[in-house]
Amino acid sequence: MSNSAIRRTLCVMGVLVLVGGCDEPSTKPMTDAEYQAKTQQYDSEAHNPVDKITLTDTVLYPDDSGERILTGDVRPIFVAEGRVKSNLLHSNADEVIVKIYMEDKDKNPIDTATITVKDIPPQGVKAFREKVQLLPPRGQKSYMDFDVDSVKTSPVKHP
Repeated sequence: MSNSAIRRTLCVMGVLVLVGGCDEPSTKPMTDAEYQAKTQQYDSEAHNPVDKITLTDTVLYPDDSGERILTGDVRPIFVAEGRVKSNLLHSNADEVIVKIYMEDKDKNPIDTATITVKDIPPQGVKAFREKVQLLPPRGQKSYMDFDVDSVKTSPVKHP
């Protein structure tokens, strides 16, 4: 046998060993005990998911696009942006309602707006940027505050 024939034979054998050695990932269904454990983990998180959601990089500024509303709700337009982070481990945050407060100098709420951020996976972060209408207090400094109002969750689907 020539050197090239030996190399081809070894190469083919090596490929067969590699292909034959690959195992498919396990697709066995969960046992009742595993399912019960996942359900309990989801239930404990779903009891108060608002505590597991954090807001970062929130900012509110006047919209400078030149867009003006002439009829109906004529409150000024602001742009609200930031990030929503889910610290849930066993639940998807399907819908997070973020409430934005416009406050006067004494921190009394003057006006509110809401933004809905959807489909945040466990341990995921999602950015938002949306136009809202808020009435700032007249003739005094205003403050804004962002708060997570409510969260709808669903269990993470496990194979």
